[in-house]
Amino acid sequence: MILDEISLLDDNYSASITKSERLLHDYPVAPNHVPIVQILQRDNVKEFVHVASLFSKIGPNDPERQAYSYPKIKSMFSNQGFGDIARFRPEDSEVKELMRKYDSTSPQAVSLYLDSTEGKNLLNDFERAWQTPRNSKEMSFEALQTMANKVGIALEDVAYFSKSKWGQPTMERRPYHLCRVYQNIITRKTGGCLLCGLSFSSLTVIQLYGVDFHHVLESKKECEPSKCALKSPKLASMELRKTCALCKKCHSMVTHSNSAKARFTKKFTELGYSVNDVTGDIGCGNAGDV
Repeated sequence: MILDEISLLDDNYSASITKSERLLHDYPVAPNHVPIVQILQRDNVKEFVHVASLFSKIGPNDPERQAYSYPKIKSMFSNQGFGDIARFRPEDSEVKELMRKYDSTSPQAVSLYLDSTEGKNLLNDFERAWQTPRNSKEMSFEALQTMANKVGIALEDVAYFSKSKWGQPTMERRPYHLCRVYQNIITRKTGGCLLCGLSFSSLTVIQLYGVDFHHVLESKKECEPSKCALKSPKLASMELRKTCALCKKCHSMVTHSNSAKARFTKKFTELGYSVNDVTGDIGCGNAGDV
């Protein structure tokens, strides 16, 4: 929640800590959980946020970035007490299994999938479930599995929660988790990064959260894509149809580099996409300029 609402990569550490302290006051954590405010104040976490901030603002060929070789990052990760960095990377067997299950498809704008028959049916199913009571049959774990399976997706590949977590007594987070699963399915269905072509077929659930949704017409952005899961599937789809899915690296470059933005615009146009000047929606044809 902190990382969604306040960007640590903008060196906004004091604001992040203030925000986390307020959240801790409003929403006390369980006894076995560590408050995020304590995590943010640790020197080893600050060190890695600094490196992440550096990586997000300079190009891959920048000497300062190249100085941080993988062995150096791995050593720093271990020395700071985080253990083996491989713990945060999927096993080769897991990647191969995902690639077997999901064929790599050409990247496409989000709106193209949303406008397909499958995309429309998916939205109808999730919106119908979202509007029902949290303890209803339509909001059961089995119903969620069925909705994902209908579009060829295994629930465990788009949901980071277990059946037991879904069945927790309060069920307060069910609408959020439901919409998050819907968004993760859309991410897989877009195929890959529209700029570099990185396939999303082999991404694990955690890695799906590293995919960004880029608004082509920034002036029409009404909500950060990362907060779409706080809305209904219908409202989320209305915002996502203004975007293209990009890997974290490409999104950072398009945001901070004019040359990368020009490459994106060229690729966007070559693929035959256009933007509606009124709504910001992406489509095919000459609805407007990028």
